[in-house]
Amino acid sequence: MDTQIDAILAFLETVHPYDSLPRDELARVAASFSRREYLAGNEIYSIGDPLKGIYLIKRGSVEVCDRNGVMVSILGPRNSFGERGLLRDGLAMTSARAVELTVALLLPLNELRHLIATVPSFERFFNRTRPA
Repeated sequence: MDTQIDAILAFLETVHPYDSLPRDELARVAASFSRREYLAGNEIYSIGDPLKGIYLIKRGSVEVCDRNGVMVSILGPRNSFGERGLLRDGLAMTSARAVELTVALLLPLNELRHLIATVPSFERFFNRTRPA
């Protein structure tokens, strides 16, 4: 395995629900993530943008805003974002911007759907009933 995948694997072992996966499955999932870096102020996505996957913050922080530009949360390491729009219709329901230098890991939609369909802890974690 390469060093970047090893680093992602070690990080995922500390993040729920990834920490519930058997080691071999976790290694497979780690290899499907891509690493993205955003400078402070960089937009990650805007409302209505098609989402390529779910984001997981490895380092830094991300500000999430609603349709009116009102900040709804500031997320940090081990927080995921983008899943509501991704699992709804594939389009961002919020906007997301890096507050500081941020490293985010992107898990493709097909991999997220596979985990939700086959791993009960993922199904529970990502299919929580939330207001739209």
